[in-house]
Amino acid sequence: MVPAFSRDREARGQRLPTSVSLRELIADGYIQASDIPALNGMEITLVFTFDEAQPEQALVRVRNDNGAIAVARLADGKISSFPR
Repeated sequence: MVPAFSRDREARGQRLPTSVSLRELIADGYIQASDIPALNGMEITLVFTFDEAQPEQALVRVRNDNGAIAVARLADGKISSFPR
C-alpha cells in the first residue's frame, strides 16, 4: 500500500507528505478497512521523514480507540509503548 501511495504521488508530481494516516490510505483506496479489522478504531500514522540524529523518532504511531496508549515503531528499530 505504501509503495503504491508513494508511486501515485510521484506520478501526479506531488511530493510525498511527511506522514499519512491509515484513514487516508483507506479513503484513497490503497487498503480496505475490511482487510484490517483488528485495527478498527485505532488512529495510525505512518511517518515518512526521518532524522538520523533522532533514532528515537517514531516512524509508526498508533493510538487505540480510547486513546489510552501510544505505540511507536522507532527509527532505531525498537518498538516502544508509551502511556498517554
